[in-house]
Formats: sequence, C-alpha cells, structure tokens
Amino acid sequence: MDIGLVKRCATAGVAAVALSVSVSVSAAASPAPGAAACSYQVTPVVVPADAERERVEVVATDGAGNYSGTQIVGSVGAYRLVLWHGDDPRTVAPPKGFDSVAPVSQNRSGAVLVNAVSFDDRDRQIFLYRDGNYEPLAIPAGFVDPRAVAINDLGEIVATATPSGGTGAVVIAWLSYAARPVIISPPELPYASAVDIDQDGTIMLGDGYSAYLWRSGKLIALPPSPEVPVLSRGISAGRAVGTILDAKGPKGVVWTGNIPELLEGGGSAESINRHGLIAGRARAWDGPPVVWQGTRLAAELPLPAGSASARADLVSDDGTVFGDADAGAGPVHWRCAVR
Repeated sequence: MDIGLVKRCATAGVAAVALSVSVSVSAAASPAPGAAACSYQVTPVVVPADAERERVEVVATDGAGNYSGTQIVGSVGAYRLVLWHGDDPRTVAPPKGFDSVAPVSQNRSGAVLVNAVSFDDRDRQIFLYRDGNYEPLAIPAGFVDPRAVAINDLGEIVATATPSGGTGAVVIAWLSYAARPVIISPPELPYASAVDIDQDGTIMLGDGYSAYLWRSGKLIALPPSPEVPVLSRGISAGRAVGTILDAKGPKGVVWTGNIPELLEGGGSAESINRHGLIAGRARAWDGPPVVWQGTRLAAELPLPAGSASARADLVSDDGTVFGDADAGAGPVHWRCAVR
C-alpha cells in the first residue's frame, strides 16, 4: 500500500532524457580538515527486537548522535516510529485515531516531525513528537492531504498540501517571523512540492523534476533547472544538492547560492550536512555508496559482510552516514575513524 509517508523517493527507475548540460566542474574543492585521514567503518544499525532488518529504515537525524526512522509492521505496510537515543532503538505507537506514523525530519531540540495516516478514512495529519507527546500541527483552512517534509533547528517547518476541491499543490511554511503559515504557490510551480528548509529559513522546493529556492519571498531557479530535469534533495548551510538527469547517467550537483558545480565522478547526491559533506552513490543509480567533501570524491564506503550493494541516503551533521545494504543487512551506518 502506497501511503506516501517516507520522504526519500525511489529514483533508480526514472527514465532519463538526452541532455546538453553546462555546469561548472570544480578543479580544487578542498576537503574538510582531517577528511584525508578518514577511514569509514560500516556497522549494522541496531533494530527493535521484534523487527525484521529489511523492514527498518533510518530517515532523519538530529545531527548530534540521535536519529529516527520507520519499522514496517503487519501485512498492510503500516509504519511505526522508531527513535534511537545513541544507538539504542525504541518504537512509538501512532497517535490515537491513526494507523501509521513515519518521521521525515528532526532537529537538535529533540522535535521529530512526522506524518500520520488513518487507513479507514485516509485522513492525514502532521504532528510534532517531542517529550513523549504528539502535537498536531494546525493546517490552514482550504488545504487537504498535508505532508510534512522538514523542520530546522528554529522549529520552522515546510510541508506540501493540496487545495481543497482543486488541482495542483502548494508549499506551506511555518516560519518564525510570520504570525501565520505562509502559502507558497508560485505560477512557475503549479504542483509545488517542498524538499527541505535551511537553518536561515531558505526553502528548497520543486515540482518533482526541478530545483528552486524560496528566500525572502523570491523564487530562485537552480541551474540547469528548469530547462533540464533535476531531482532536488536537500539544503544545509547555504549549499543545496540534487541530481541532474542525463541519458549518460546521473550527475550529482551541489549549488552554493544558485551556482552549480558537478560532483566528481558523477552519480546521485542524496543528502548534505552543514559541513558540506555529501552522501550518495557514485557513477550510476546503482553505483557504490560514497561521500563527497564539497565536490571532491572523498571516500567509497565499505559494504557490510555478505552484501554486494548498498546505498547512502542520509548524512548527519556529526558526520555519520546512514543507508541500507542488500542481502538482508538492512539499515547500516558509516562512521569515520582516524587512520
């Protein structure tokens, strides 16, 4: 059952089109201090005692050692919220009246942003989970089917929703300086979709195959979008990442402001942290899991024993990289050890 609660979208089956892409390639991106002396070690993520490893996924982190994700339960594919304090997991039941709950983002204050759904009436609701309680987020009148996407350390939130009785989609933002939610519905994006929010309130958005920033009420295109299809993925500390769709293979890209640079070796970029560390896959959609520092390929990540493939989906501000490996390994994380 597709209940649309997990932020990350599968992209391996996207049909690419022939493109002529003009994006600069950085010749001398500098790694972070100590990056050259880093040796990554892979470790299985500890899952709840009653969970099958293949049915658990890490999707968010607070950047300080704690993280959250989902456990699929039952035959209908309902999600349970899993919270890790350090590396110790515990599951949390859905809010009363809902059958499934999944996190999409969390911040350093301990707030976890989740989407919940009721299977009987298909009702959807956004909640903040903190201090052991679910707090519903009030959705502006005139909008339905809300889907939370991201929260920053100020507690600012972005979500996507559908106009009641209408078509298209809008981005809704709860911003610290605004007395009420801000509706973002630019004419360039009749099906606007939120992607992420930076610590300064800059919002990354698109329509599935485009990349834009919304800052101070202005919409800023991220080249080569919208002329060239792009999968937008995230933003942190003023740098955004995504993947250019090209018939010759995916091309990971990082934007500083709205200036694009291709990632060394091609591949797909999935996540970026505030230090400019990027996680993804090199060369191809099914390429090896890697990290880039800036635009430079910093390391190919090792696979767990018995696995032939893995993906790197999420990088925390503390440098931990999360992903998933095949052959039953399920969720894993990579951490840097100084050589």
